[in-house]
Amino acid sequence: MNDTKQKRKVGRPRNSVTTVKVQLVDLLRVLKPEAYVVVGTLFAKELGLISTKESKEIE
Repeated sequence: MNDTKQKRKVGRPRNSVTTVKVQLVDLLRVLKPEAYVVVGTLFAKELGLISTKESKEIE
């Protein structure tokens, strides 16, 4: 009964990120104005928060 076939992987892919929606007003209520907030690189570039040069330094 020793199958050499690989088992089918189930669930989220390895190193994947889960997300949740929260309202900005709720974040502002609990965070200080100087607080760092983690956002995706593409999202930050689209908003003009970082340049292409900065995004390469992050990677």
